[in-house]
Amino acid sequence: MNTTQLIEANGVADATAEPANEPKAEPTAKPKSNSVVTTKWDTEKRTLTFTVLKVGELTLELGKVHQSNLDYAAIHGLKQRVSDAAAIPFDAKAKRYATPQEKYDAMKALVDHYNSGAAEWSLKRAERVGTDELMLTQALSELYPMQTADAVRAKVAGMTRAERTALSDHPKVKPVIERLRAAALATSGVDAEKLLEGFA
Repeated sequence: MNTTQLIEANGVADATAEPANEPKAEPTAKPKSNSVVTTKWDTEKRTLTFTVLKVGELTLELGKVHQSNLDYAAIHGLKQRVSDAAAIPFDAKAKRYATPQEKYDAMKALVDHYNSGAAEWSLKRAERVGTDELMLTQALSELYPMQTADAVRAKVAGMTRAERTALSDHPKVKPVIERLRAAALATSGVDAEKLLEGFA
Protein backbone atom coordinates (compact mmCIF):
# COMPACT_ATOMS: atom_id res chain seq x y z
CA MET A 1 0.00 0.00 0.00
CA ASN A 2 1.55 3.33 -1.04
CA THR A 3 1.35 6.66 0.79
CA THR A 4 -1.51 8.00 -1.31
CA GLN A 5 -3.52 4.87 -0.63
CA LEU A 6 -2.83 5.21 3.07
CA ILE A 7 -4.07 8.79 2.99
CA GLU A 8 -7.24 7.63 1.36
CA ALA A 9 -7.57 5.02 4.09
CA ASN A 10 -7.26 7.78 6.70
CA GLY A 11 -4.09 6.53 8.41
CA VAL A 12 -1.60 8.37 10.58
CA ALA A 13 1.97 8.13 11.79
CA ASP A 14 3.54 8.23 15.21
CA ALA A 15 5.66 11.07 16.48
CA THR A 16 9.46 10.97 16.45
CA ALA A 17 10.17 13.38 19.28
CA GLU A 18 12.36 11.97 22.00
CA PRO A 19 10.85 12.31 25.50
CA ALA A 20 13.00 13.46 28.37
CA ASN A 21 13.86 11.09 31.19
CA GLU A 22 13.65 11.93 34.87
CA PRO A 23 15.56 15.20 35.44
CA LYS A 24 19.09 14.91 36.86
CA ALA A 25 21.07 17.38 38.93
CA GLU A 26 21.74 20.44 36.82
CA PRO A 27 23.66 23.71 37.20
CA THR A 28 21.75 26.81 38.15
CA ALA A 29 20.55 28.33 34.90
CA LYS A 30 20.60 32.04 34.30
CA PRO A 31 17.06 33.15 35.08
CA LYS A 32 15.12 35.04 32.45
CA SER A 33 14.66 38.72 33.12
CA ASN A 34 11.07 38.08 34.19
CA SER A 35 11.82 34.94 36.26
CA VAL A 36 11.47 35.86 39.92
CA VAL A 37 11.47 32.30 41.22
CA THR A 38 13.57 29.47 39.78
CA THR A 39 14.09 25.91 41.03
CA LYS A 40 16.85 23.31 40.88
CA TRP A 41 16.41 19.60 41.64
CA ASP A 42 19.46 17.60 42.77
CA THR A 43 18.80 13.86 42.44
CA GLU A 44 21.92 12.84 44.36
CA LYS A 45 21.36 15.07 47.37
CA ARG A 46 17.58 14.77 47.00
CA THR A 47 17.13 18.48 47.50
CA LEU A 48 14.86 20.99 45.81
CA THR A 49 16.26 24.51 45.86
CA PHE A 50 14.06 27.54 45.28
CA THR A 51 15.85 30.78 44.35
CA VAL A 52 14.00 34.07 44.69
CA LEU A 53 15.66 36.73 42.58
CA LYS A 54 17.67 39.23 44.63
CA VAL A 55 16.33 37.76 47.89
CA GLY A 56 17.83 34.33 48.57
CA GLU A 57 17.51 30.55 48.41
CA LEU A 58 15.32 27.99 50.16
CA THR A 59 16.32 24.32 50.14
CA LEU A 60 13.83 21.54 50.74
CA GLU A 61 15.57 18.34 51.82
CA LEU A 62 13.41 15.35 50.98
CA GLY A 63 15.25 13.20 53.50
CA LYS A 64 13.83 15.36 56.27
CA VAL A 65 10.25 15.48 54.98
CA HIS A 66 7.77 13.23 56.79
CA GLN A 67 6.66 10.20 54.78
CA SER A 68 3.00 11.21 54.95
CA ASN A 69 3.85 14.50 53.27
CA LEU A 70 5.96 12.75 50.65
CA ASP A 71 3.04 10.44 49.94
CA TYR A 72 0.65 13.36 49.64
CA ALA A 73 3.06 15.20 47.33
CA ALA A 74 3.29 12.11 45.12
CA ILE A 75 -0.50 11.77 44.98
CA HIS A 76 -0.93 15.47 44.23
CA GLY A 77 1.74 15.43 41.52
CA LEU A 78 0.52 12.27 39.80
CA LYS A 79 -3.09 13.42 39.96
CA GLN A 80 -2.13 16.63 38.18
CA ARG A 81 0.16 14.82 35.74
CA VAL A 82 -2.44 12.33 34.58
CA SER A 83 -5.24 14.91 34.51
CA ASP A 84 -3.10 17.21 32.37
CA ALA A 85 -2.92 14.50 29.71
CA ALA A 86 -6.65 14.99 29.17
CA ALA A 87 -6.22 18.72 28.60
CA ILE A 88 -6.29 18.36 24.82
CA PRO A 89 -6.74 21.80 23.24
CA PHE A 90 -9.80 22.79 21.26
CA ASP A 91 -9.26 22.20 17.56
CA ALA A 92 -10.32 25.54 16.10
CA LYS A 93 -10.09 24.43 12.49
CA ALA A 94 -12.10 21.24 13.02
CA LYS A 95 -14.32 23.17 15.46
CA ARG A 96 -14.47 20.40 18.02
CA TYR A 97 -13.20 19.38 21.43
CA ALA A 98 -11.53 16.06 22.17
CA THR A 99 -14.02 13.29 22.91
CA PRO A 100 -14.16 11.56 26.32
CA GLN A 101 -12.64 8.48 24.66
CA GLU A 102 -9.70 10.52 23.34
CA LYS A 103 -9.10 12.02 26.78
CA TYR A 104 -9.29 8.55 28.35
CA ASP A 105 -6.78 7.15 25.85
CA ALA A 106 -4.28 9.94 26.57
CA MET A 107 -4.59 9.42 30.33
CA LYS A 108 -4.36 5.63 30.01
CA ALA A 109 -1.01 5.89 28.23
CA LEU A 110 0.47 7.63 31.28
CA VAL A 111 -1.24 5.41 33.84
CA ASP A 112 0.03 2.27 32.10
CA HIS A 113 3.52 3.77 31.96
CA TYR A 114 3.67 4.45 35.70
CA ASN A 115 2.00 1.14 36.61
CA SER A 116 4.76 -0.64 34.69
CA GLY A 117 7.29 0.47 37.30
CA ALA A 118 9.29 2.50 34.78
CA ALA A 119 11.80 4.94 36.26
CA GLU A 120 11.33 7.53 33.52
CA TRP A 121 8.96 10.39 34.20
CA SER A 122 8.05 10.80 30.54
CA LEU A 123 6.77 8.17 28.18
CA LYS A 124 9.31 6.30 26.12
CA ARG A 125 8.94 6.60 22.37
CA ALA A 126 7.36 3.18 22.04
CA GLU A 127 4.90 3.97 24.82
CA ARG A 128 3.99 7.30 23.24
CA VAL A 129 2.40 5.59 20.27
CA GLY A 130 -1.03 5.56 21.90
CA THR A 131 -0.88 9.26 22.75
CA ASP A 132 0.53 10.18 19.36
CA GLU A 133 -2.13 8.16 17.59
CA LEU A 134 -4.72 10.17 19.51
CA MET A 135 -3.36 13.44 18.15
CA LEU A 136 -3.00 12.05 14.66
CA THR A 137 -6.50 10.64 14.78
CA GLN A 138 -7.66 14.17 15.50
CA ALA A 139 -5.70 15.40 12.49
CA LEU A 140 -7.30 12.83 10.21
CA SER A 141 -10.75 13.51 11.62
CA GLU A 142 -10.19 17.11 10.57
CA LEU A 143 -9.03 16.13 7.10
CA TYR A 144 -11.86 13.65 6.64
CA PRO A 145 -14.88 15.04 8.53
CA MET A 146 -17.15 12.54 6.81
CA GLN A 147 -15.47 9.78 8.84
CA THR A 148 -16.39 9.27 12.50
CA ALA A 149 -13.62 9.48 15.10
CA ASP A 150 -14.20 5.80 15.95
CA ALA A 151 -13.81 4.79 12.31
CA VAL A 152 -10.58 6.73 11.91
CA ARG A 153 -9.24 5.36 15.19
CA ALA A 154 -9.96 1.81 14.09
CA LYS A 155 -8.12 2.29 10.80
CA VAL A 156 -5.13 3.82 12.55
CA ALA A 157 -4.97 0.97 15.06
CA GLY A 158 -4.83 -1.54 12.23
CA MET A 159 -1.83 0.06 10.56
CA THR A 160 1.81 -0.87 10.94
CA ARG A 161 4.36 1.51 12.42
CA ALA A 162 5.94 1.92 8.98
CA GLU A 163 2.60 2.93 7.48
CA ARG A 164 2.03 5.51 10.20
CA THR A 165 5.55 6.84 9.72
CA ALA A 166 4.98 7.24 5.98
CA LEU A 167 1.79 9.15 6.62
CA SER A 168 3.36 11.47 9.18
CA ASP A 169 5.56 12.95 6.45
CA HIS A 170 2.81 13.21 3.86
CA PRO A 171 2.37 16.88 2.83
CA LYS A 172 -1.36 16.67 3.40
CA VAL A 173 -1.11 15.33 6.94
CA LYS A 174 2.13 16.78 8.32
CA PRO A 175 0.98 20.43 8.55
CA VAL A 176 -2.11 19.45 10.53
CA ILE A 177 -0.07 17.31 12.92
CA GLU A 178 2.43 20.12 13.47
CA ARG A 179 -0.35 22.60 14.19
CA LEU A 180 -1.97 20.27 16.71
CA ARG A 181 1.36 19.67 18.44
CA ALA A 182 2.05 23.40 18.59
CA ALA A 183 -1.37 24.02 20.11
CA ALA A 184 -0.80 21.30 22.70
CA LEU A 185 2.60 22.73 23.60
CA ALA A 186 1.15 26.22 23.93
CA THR A 187 -1.28 25.02 26.60
CA SER A 188 1.22 22.76 28.41
CA GLY A 189 2.86 25.55 30.38
CA VAL A 190 6.32 24.33 29.34
CA ASP A 191 8.87 27.09 28.66
CA ALA A 192 11.26 25.68 26.05
CA GLU A 193 13.49 28.75 26.22
CA LYS A 194 13.94 28.27 29.95
CA LEU A 195 14.79 24.60 29.44
CA LEU A 196 17.46 25.54 26.90
CA GLU A 197 19.07 27.88 29.40
CA GLY A 198 19.98 24.86 31.48
CA PHE A 199 22.39 23.78 28.72
CA ALA A 200 24.09 27.16 28.40
